[in-house]
Amino acid sequence: MRINLLSVKNRYRVSSVVAVSLSLMLVTGSGAYAALTFTNDDITSDEDIAITGVANTADSVYIHANGGTSETIRVHADQGTGVASINLLSDVGGLNLQSGLASADAININASNASGGIDIDAGDSGITMNAVGGNISIGDVNTNGDINIGAISGSRSINLGGSGTTEILLTSADSAYIRMQTPLLVFHGNTPTASQSAGTPTIDANSSNVVGRVVTDTTAHTSVTITFTRPLEDPICVFSPGDAEAAAIMGSPTSAYATFSLTDFTINHASDNTSATWLYHCFGRYTPLE
Repeated sequence: MRINLLSVKNRYRVSSVVAVSLSLMLVTGSGAYAALTFTNDDITSDEDIAITGVANTADSVYIHANGGTSETIRVHADQGTGVASINLLSDVGGLNLQSGLASADAININASNASGGIDIDAGDSGITMNAVGGNISIGDVNTNGDINIGAISGSRSINLGGSGTTEILLTSADSAYIRMQTPLLVFHGNTPTASQSAGTPTIDANSSNVVGRVVTDTTAHTSVTITFTRPLEDPICVFSPGDAEAAAIMGSPTSAYATFSLTDFTINHASDNTSATWLYHCFGRYTPLE
């Protein structure tokens, strides 16, 4: 093989590559140039080395290993301590990192220093992670580390979801609790429906299967029913008066009580024709959709 290296101002650039048998020719420009040493298949220079491709082709610069299944290609910065010690730069194009290996670590990004970190920044086009048929795991399985989503203050939405019968399941290992440290509004799907034994009540638009408010109309009735938008397994529902009218019903000799099923719960009371406000809260888990 013959490789022509052109030295201009102490920088070596590939001038041409010619396929000949076991020969190497160095072509240098005029003026001073640094020492270039070839030893045991290594190329060493006491100055920087630049390889430049000027062809307007897909493989203008091409580095190829084709020696067998144990081959590797290694780019090694031995003493650089800066954040750009190895710098891959495409001024106006993209970067494509692709692996054909069938392995869980086909592409492995490892900040091996105990204090090292990985910083991924993007513009307003965002960051997208897709795993076709596989899981996406975030977290350190070996130590206790926080996972922060939207840690910088500001108003934002965090959306978790799918389609069809896809479930979103939040679990905590070792039977630990999941704690919410902020005011929490819990709802499922559309607002549940409400009905009376006679008449038509009004349910608050912010009501859900698990918490809400319903106001009866003035038609004489003996019950008001909340029908869930999705069944609850083994539900337990509690209710309380939300105004003086409901409190008067609760304090009557006949009192008021509730009955509930997978699909609804009903507040039963003596006949009443006032506009009374009832508050409810139901506990139970949703029946799986699948």
